[in-house]
Amino acid sequence: MEYSELLELAEKEQKAQKPIRVHCCTSTGCVAANSLGVKTEMEQAVKTAGLEDRVQVVGVGCMGFCGRGPMVEVEPAGLQYEKVTPEEAPSIIEAINGGEAKPVQGDRHHPFFSRQLLIVRENSGKIDPEKIGEYVAAGGYQALYHALYEMSPADVVAEITKSGLRGRGGAGYPTGLKWATVAK
Repeated sequence: MEYSELLELAEKEQKAQKPIRVHCCTSTGCVAANSLGVKTEMEQAVKTAGLEDRVQVVGVGCMGFCGRGPMVEVEPAGLQYEKVTPEEAPSIIEAINGGEAKPVQGDRHHPFFSRQLLIVRENSGKIDPEKIGEYVAAGGYQALYHALYEMSPADVVAEITKSGLRGRGGAGYPTGLKWATVAK
């Protein structure tokens, strides 16, 4: 795929997104707590309210606080709800039109979240993990394209070294050092 095609795919996906996105966690912990039922009820509520042109319910990856799931987030309002039940779910959609949401509102600034620096999972809870177009629209694959087509192998090793990336094998061995050694 050419870089222009990647950008075209990202633009197409961005245009297809509705102004209001309701993110419903569909990761393992939340699914175990019936988030798929929550998502189904919200999708039905969107249809019932005639909001299909402005509201999009999206199943997303882990939102991070599994013990408070199922979690739902309304963007761009920045509202977060926790322990949402299928019975309460339609009220979240009703709240978009001025109603009152029944689920407990979460705190996006809770210490659990504020102490985290998301790097690898920066898009989790924001995009549908089953739609590659959403990942591309969020800037996915651009760095890979840059590394494959615009950088030399030595430049890639230098970038990894500069990043401070470490291995996950327990010792935290610097990945850049490992790659530089292998490259020699």
